[in-house]
Amino acid sequence: MIGRPDRVPVRTSRSSWSNRAEVVNVDDSRKPRRARIVPKPAFWYYFPAVDELDEKIIEVLVVNGRASLTELSATVNLSIPSVKRRVAKLERDGVIRGYTALIDDAARRQTTEALIELFCSERVEKDEILAVLEHIPEVRLAFTVAGESDVIALVRAEDPEHLEQLLIELRRSKVVTRTRTQLLLTRLLDRGAAR
Repeated sequence: MIGRPDRVPVRTSRSSWSNRAEVVNVDDSRKPRRARIVPKPAFWYYFPAVDELDEKIIEVLVVNGRASLTELSATVNLSIPSVKRRVAKLERDGVIRGYTALIDDAARRQTTEALIELFCSERVEKDEILAVLEHIPEVRLAFTVAGESDVIALVRAEDPEHLEQLLIELRRSKVVTRTRTQLLLTRLLDRGAAR
């Protein structure tokens, strides 16, 4: 394998192969009987290789981002310096993009959650929609979607009146033609991604 041993090479397309080639001996005998031409890639994209131990470390950090190296080493049965190197490699390679604090929304008096579907005018760019949503701090997540609506946003408000004010603010935008809202009741599962 060309490059670093901890990364997996991925060929992007047939056009990325260069005209250079090397002869590879097909059988292990001393005298080559058959040979084939193996093209060398012009360039490679590398994706970080994550093994089973890395997966275990990631699982622990997803549940508790403040887990100590001692806790991690006990979980994966490795020494603390080994775990520290693995975590540093995962951070360097961008597998672990950061750590965050998960805040109880009730403590911040934001107990009303809703999914708002935005229906936008026909020729609207993503940047225009983003510009509208960025100025509303109650919007926690937003996705462009395929289907009837154009965007779905997760919002957290203090109460239904506050949510109504958010909807009025969104409808005032020239980008949004109409909205459809679903009030969220009971959270059945939360893996921390939407906090």
